[in-house]
Amino acid sequence: MESNDSISLMVNSRFFTVGNTMPRRDAQHRQDRRVNHLFLRLRSRFPGTRHSSLQTSCHVALLLLLTSFALSSCDESLPPRTTPSQLLKAQLGRTDSTVAIYWYPESDTRQIIGSAGSILIFVTNEHDEVLQGDFDREGWVDIWLDMLGTSGTNRLDVTSFFPNDPMQVNNGVLTLHPGETLTLQAQWNHQTVGGKPFWLMGSRTLVVPPLGDSYYETQPMTFVGRGNVQVFKQTAPLQTPEFRFTLVYREYIKESHP
Repeated sequence: MESNDSISLMVNSRFFTVGNTMPRRDAQHRQDRRVNHLFLRLRSRFPGTRHSSLQTSCHVALLLLLTSFALSSCDESLPPRTTPSQLLKAQLGRTDSTVAIYWYPESDTRQIIGSAGSILIFVTNEHDEVLQGDFDREGWVDIWLDMLGTSGTNRLDVTSFFPNDPMQVNNGVLTLHPGETLTLQAQWNHQTVGGKPFWLMGSRTLVVPPLGDSYYETQPMTFVGRGNVQVFKQTAPLQTPEFRFTLVYREYIKESHP
């Protein structure tokens, strides 16, 4: 079965040519001679050395060398993970600018109607990964009439704000995907800290339409708001930039309660 040209091996009924056998036998013969020469030198210095022990030592040394090479090639530290210092951004906003108030002169009571003029808190995930944690809204929002300065500041408690999208909070856990914004909203009393209504300040005009209730309308009034807001229990409060906005109040004169 020997040939000077090639050897064919059959594996799974297929033939694979392994190449010319003569150079391989010559190379193997030279390698065996080198191993035998090394074995004779070792046995002269260390009597009792066996040929099988030498082969095993060579194999172990080769394995250690390859392992060392593999580890050195993979022993590169990963680039440091950069985490932004600000994972969340908070801002303030408002809903529609025209606020309707019903005034009942008989009882001298007033009622804010609808959600116009409500304060909004926007908290946006600025990170490139999903943020999830216990939902814990805390903090405050200060609002004051610009022409009065901060002396008449009305402080709103953030616990009175509720999410516009309840699906973002599930079983008390808030989830924000990258770029996603949580919107909290709350209507407020539109008064100074002392209880004076803002719509009774400044100039007002009586409007008597052909149909419907007459009302007093204010000139556009400029307000300033800023807040300190926390929505995740595990994060620090967020400072919002100052937010300037205008509101127009319409106080409708109602004859009696419905």
